[in-house]
Amino acid sequence: MGMDRIDSSRQLAALWSSATGVLISASSMSAAPCTAYKDSFIEDSPQDKPSRDEKDWKEPGDTAGGGRVRSTTPAEDRYIVLSAKKNRRTAAQQVANQFLAASGKQISRKTVARRLRGGGLYARRPVACVPLTRQHRTARLQWCLEHHNWTEQDWACILFSDESRFSLSSDCRRQLIWRESGTAYRPENIQEKDRYPTCSIVVWAGIMINGRTRLHVVANGTMTSQRYIDEVLVPHVRFPWCCLL
Repeated sequence: MGMDRIDSSRQLAALWSSATGVLISASSMSAAPCTAYKDSFIEDSPQDKPSRDEKDWKEPGDTAGGGRVRSTTPAEDRYIVLSAKKNRRTAAQQVANQFLAASGKQISRKTVARRLRGGGLYARRPVACVPLTRQHRTARLQWCLEHHNWTEQDWACILFSDESRFSLSSDCRRQLIWRESGTAYRPENIQEKDRYPTCSIVVWAGIMINGRTRLHVVANGTMTSQRYIDEVLVPHVRFPWCCLL
């Protein structure tokens, strides 16, 4: 019975310290637990003033300190966001593991995702495209500036064409990245793609204002300029009558 009473006192002391933030010994709780409890709550007697619960019920609005305590501080939130920006292909669970190693605090991947959304980062699939050099971007901008005043009749003489490759293998676009809204085509957010795997076919087609070409399947081999003329331009491209005037 004596040991049971000591264990009970220790549990009560721990519970008391956790609830009030006041550290007391198990012996004091064992000697006069009721007295300690009474002395601590004597000022909150219902005869003196209404309880906190009653006050909160009568006064509308948010209560300071209400709700669940956040598991991370603002500084730790910034650390999580910076970790994702440093390596945008890091999964949320990996960020949580890095945070545990750095701070000693364990958080879930859902908490990481919420903190990243709070920092403006969202999980998106990267855009797969051929990387453009500075010269490529400069040339494209110059072309746009030269043609931005063209009329519909001018564009009626233009054929837009492109080739696409279809492969049986994966293009690795299942991996997500963390990026801000409207930044899909920034260099750090794209997946550079300048090579294609085997077991694939290449198709070509063109469109214009009043029509389109047939879909042409390119046979095995490298598409040279002469093959492009013989297999694509001559069989499929016909200039509209407006360009011959």
